[in-house]
Amino acid sequence: MADNTILNRLDGLKLKYEETGQKLTDPEVIADVKQFIQLTKEYKELEPIIETSERYRTAIANLAEAKDTLATDKDEEMREMAREMIAELEARSDHTFTLKEGTLYPILHTLEKDGAVKSYEKEAPTGRMRKYYRITRKGLRLLDEKKEERVEFTHTVNAILAGTSPALA
Repeated sequence: MADNTILNRLDGLKLKYEETGQKLTDPEVIADVKQFIQLTKEYKELEPIIETSERYRTAIANLAEAKDTLATDKDEEMREMAREMIAELEARSDHTFTLKEGTLYPILHTLEKDGAVKSYEKEAPTGRMRKYYRITRKGLRLLDEKKEERVEFTHTVNAILAGTSPALA
């Protein structure tokens, strides 16, 4: 579950972002060049935080939906494949990433729909046909973008938590 303290702080920043956006349309603020520049700067600093927090909230909602899907999925072979893939991800990430069974397949399906991964079928050692995924060039580009977003988000959140972000003034 998401940390409510962080979500509450993000809610406060979203409110400040919206209020700042409203102020930027006020004719008195527009007439005061110094104030307008300061508010524009604050607005621009808050914008990536708000965009990233919205993606985070969407991910939380998708996770809840995936858990519900898992609870209703009766295909035991699909559930077993999900368990194996999750175990592999956990092992490779030194248990940094842990997923529930119902989380993985919705993520893969979305990535495939977006062209970030491509699936193919191959016979498994058990003799059964299995679905495998490989990352595409588009997926590699998206991965690089996400890495950059993560660095920016981490920097911004650390500044917020440390109280050094101008957006908190």
